Amino acid sequence: MGFIDTIKERARADKKTIVLPESEDRRTYEAAAQILAEDLANLIIIGSEEAVKKGSEGLDVSKATIIDPATYEKTQAYIDKLVELREKKGMTPEKAKETLMNDYTYYGVMMVKMGDADGLVSGACHSTANTLRPCLQVLKTKPGTKLVSAFFLMVVPDCEYGDDGVFVFGDCGLNQNPNPEELAAIAESSAESYKLLTGNEVGALMLYYIASQRQALGKMPKDPICIKTIVTTDLTNRIAEEFGVEIVEILTGFKYIGEQIGLLEAKGEADRYILGF
Repeated sequence: MGFIDTIKERARADKKTIVLPESEDRRTYEAAAQILAEDLANLIIIGSEEAVKKGSEGLDVSKATIIDPATYEKTQAYIDKLVELREKKGMTPEKAKETLMNDYTYYGVMMVKMGDADGLVSGACHSTANTLRPCLQVLKTKPGTKLVSAFFLMVVPDCEYGDDGVFVFGDCGLNQNPNPEELAAIAESSAESYKLLTGNEVGALMLYYIASQRQALGKMPKDPICIKTIVTTDLTNRIAEEFGVEIVEILTGFKYIGEQIGLLEAKGEADRYILGF
């Protein structure tokens, strides 16, 4: 199963409600039709019934929920909340209403803020700045985040490098000229996001199972080794410490895991290896 297929399977297994605010862009409907056909998410499209019907002509988006800010019963609650959140920045009820009625990205972000949606996808016809601004003003950043950054995922078929051909391109468009400290923060955030997408915590669970079973059966080798990549969850380190397993950290890719196993074999210590991921 390829990387994208894996992501889709995870999405189906834990379906979320996603807002699509760019109802003026045909690509929104094309993507929505595919997502709904593959049962990947519950979708909310923001716009009038008339606009959505016209924009989605020839496509099946009937399973999406259409929300028109002009008539939706929760619009006033979103206005009130936006005023509450931004009052110190000069937000008034009049300005909040104007913002939400004319900028659907703000409206979608307020839906996420109020718990009526799990996430939002935008940027087809909005700049990065106009996409991020509502998120930063309303949702804020995750606690402890040093720098807001972005990343691309690149999937290269039949490639021995990366994580089986999957690469993270850290911040190719937001921070244009980062200093060393900012670059480190970008790398850290990108790696963390990749862990969330790939779910490689499963590898940590495998390590716990293997180590606990070997220990219980008295089959743990002397000075056991687990080989992990630089994007592997830090949970691995805590599990390794609990069972006295040495961690060898390497670049991402099965090639590098194989190289480490080869080094152990060359030293006659192949039995020390218990897992690599």
